[in-house]
Amino acid sequence: MRSAPRARGRRGLPGALALLVAPLLGAAGCAYQLVSGGQLRPEPFHQIMDRTVRARGIAPEREIRTRVIASADLPGLLSGALAVEWTGAEMLDYQEGLITLGLWPAGRDLEREFVAVYSEEVVGLYLPTQRTLYLVDDTRTPWSLRLLSTLVRRDLERELILSHELVHFLQHQAFPALMDPDPFWKSQDDVTAALQAALEGDALHYGFASLEIDPPAADELRLALEEEDRRRSHGALAEAPALLRLTLSFPYAHGYGLSLREGRTLLAAPPASTEQVLHPDKRLESFQAIDLRALRAAVPAGCRAFFEDTLGELGLSVLLRDLGAPIEAAAWEGWDGDRWVAADCDGSRELVWLTAWDSETDAAEFAASYARIAPGVAERAGMASPPAARVSGREVWIATPGLAPLAAQLDAFARRARVVDLPGVRGHFAAGEPE
Repeated sequence: MRSAPRARGRRGLPGALALLVAPLLGAAGCAYQLVSGGQLRPEPFHQIMDRTVRARGIAPEREIRTRVIASADLPGLLSGALAVEWTGAEMLDYQEGLITLGLWPAGRDLEREFVAVYSEEVVGLYLPTQRTLYLVDDTRTPWSLRLLSTLVRRDLERELILSHELVHFLQHQAFPALMDPDPFWKSQDDVTAALQAALEGDALHYGFASLEIDPPAADELRLALEEEDRRRSHGALAEAPALLRLTLSFPYAHGYGLSLREGRTLLAAPPASTEQVLHPDKRLESFQAIDLRALRAAVPAGCRAFFEDTLGELGLSVLLRDLGAPIEAAAWEGWDGDRWVAADCDGSRELVWLTAWDSETDAAEFAASYARIAPGVAERAGMASPPAARVSGREVWIATPGLAPLAAQLDAFARRARVVDLPGVRGHFAAGEPE
């Protein structure tokens, strides 16, 4: 799910900071306490701002608004941020689409779960719609980090969180189109997940760099974050549906390495698919952008096509891992594009989904894996019978009975283009919009 507060800090950062203990023991820095009386202290804040600007190489053109808040304020703040970008009807259609696809359990409220998870995970965030940086004051800092902060007289956790969010502020200034609200993002989950990885990876990279020490290696940070998530046994994240639980670390764990490799050029040409993020060797590989607008207009009487989106490699992996027995990564690797449409036909959830693959072998592997989870999809979505998968060369067409006639005409309905970057994706979908 694309989150409205696109730039955020997560509670896992202190675990990543443990990688920096040795270098930091010899570091010099600003005064120990950053927050006093519920406010950021001006002198250390400006020192951190200066270091962050030097590290990121973007000069601020205006002052940033900052607020120190309590964790109890987060649910209202996050709900408000969502409401700015999504109407209640849009959120309901999105949730129903995810249920139809099998990615979200019926009976669980998407917005409520999102707010519950991020209210526990967020330690700082920059909201582009408000142009304001928020720092949570009452988060629990591990004792080892408190001891280290005392020894080196630096408020290490807050320094990194603050630098991370300051990078987001600078990103918004330099690349506003990547962070400002835009209706285009609402039906482009794969693109926005890839973009989120670029933004968070850039903020982690230069947040660490602002500490003026050697940053952790990409694999070290990724393994630390993944291990932390595996150890979760309680709390909102541990109890959340897989769509939240299995994707929270993705932008940090994979975006950081992406930023280390590409540096300041990353946001000038960000990845356009999660495949490009997950596989460095495919960073500039083309894939199919697929538009099913014509199919949505052709649904039979009594049906309302209410959502269209792209799942991508990351989403595919979540769906197969969530509903299937242990499945090899080969089942979702080899992705070359997809697009799905969810419809309501006289109160029944119906689905048409076109997936494209690098080879016929990849298509057959995915179709076989999907056939194993299709009964779980039907049960989760309350369908009378499972969606059926049909292999057609390097494509797999998936449909429920109510929309099966449309699936048989996917070649006629699908408008395809090979793209490699974000302008290519945007251009393809813009070309299909009515004048």
